Amino acid sequence: REYFERAIAEDPGYALAHIGLGNYFLHLAYFGFQRPREALARAHELASKALEIDDGLALGHAFLGMLRATDYDWPGAQRAFRRALELDRQTVEIWPGYDWYWLIPMRRLDEALAVSQRALEQDPLSAFAQWLLGYRHYLRRQFDLAIRQCRNALELDPNYLPAHAFLGEALLQQGKPDQAVQALEKAVALSRRSPFTLGELGFVCAVAGQTTQARRLLAELEGLASRGNVPPSSFGRIYLGLGEIERAFEW
Repeated sequence: REYFERAIAEDPGYALAHIGLGNYFLHLAYFGFQRPREALARAHELASKALEIDDGLALGHAFLGMLRATDYDWPGAQRAFRRALELDRQTVEIWPGYDWYWLIPMRRLDEALAVSQRALEQDPLSAFAQWLLGYRHYLRRQFDLAIRQCRNALELDPNYLPAHAFLGEALLQQGKPDQAVQALEKAVALSRRSPFTLGELGFVCAVAGQTTQARRLLAELEGLASRGNVPPSSFGRIYLGLGEIERAFEW
């Protein structure tokens, strides 16, 4: 955030810096570090400013597509992504957003997999690209392949948080709950006990039969919520794992 704000201060006409700062606010909302309504409003402002500076910037339209998807404005997201790809199909950074925020919600999983495979071919030493392909396999219920890709990512970067988190999710689906808990505990430690990862750990603990630990994590989230923002989905995930379906729906 600091570097993007400094870039904008030095060159207010630098559209890419506005997109970078907007992406920061989008991720604050996504992972629950700030109330989504506030963070996404700021992200929308920055997307509008970037396109005001340069309406021909493909990354600007792709970022707008991501934001419209978070608003569930699917026709608007489709128009924005279509415009981005008309302007530039070569820039690597466009494709993950198109993949995550459009292809996956539309259940176009074969296309999403192909996009992730191409991204990995372009940058095989990227832990992000290795993990991204693993997550696509996870969505297709190819858990062995998902685990392999997450481990590939961790060979490149042992501290890559998303790979630990989704390794845990895939191990759980594969019927290895104890290993799943270990992977999620690592993700929680790397995130400095962020609410997002605490919710995922609580869900896995609950499914693994560690209900006492799951309820301890619920109590920890309640404490965090008294001091700042905690995504309601973090509570919902744990109640889902505990089988308390009505409480999950409430959250």
